[in-house]
Amino acid sequence: MYCRIRLQDTNYQEYHNYRILGSSSFERCLEIYKDYIRYKKFEDTVPIFREEFEIPHSDIIGYYDENELVAFTIAYKFKSVNSVWADQFAWNYKNKKLSLGHVANKNEIALYKRLGYDYYYLGESSDYKSKLQGYEISNFFDEWQN
Repeated sequence: MYCRIRLQDTNYQEYHNYRILGSSSFERCLEIYKDYIRYKKFEDTVPIFREEFEIPHSDIIGYYDENELVAFTIAYKFKSVNSVWADQFAWNYKNKKLSLGHVANKNEIALYKRLGYDYYYLGESSDYKSKLQGYEISNFFDEWQN
């Protein structure tokens, strides 16, 4: 089951310490991604590619601890369905008290709501995602193809 957030049903605030990154951030994000994979002990992962950081309809959202980039999300904006797909999130877990996974979800929900999008797709459903405002199960393949 896949899930999405209906943005009009949310009331989150944007996080104060994030930026939309450019393609020059790829190397640092790749390091963060490798740290994330090691920390989570993932055996089967999807690679990230430099070109993902250059696609015009993608946002690379960087999260900072003080002045250090420590996490990022790759998100794709689809105007044809007025929705955003959160493709990849990773952080290095050096400062676990930041809870950046939760912060990133809420920040991106607030960001894309402010930008006028209808839905924020989060991939496979999970318990922590189901606690987000506006959460719903979605069969996006059927919805997007109609």
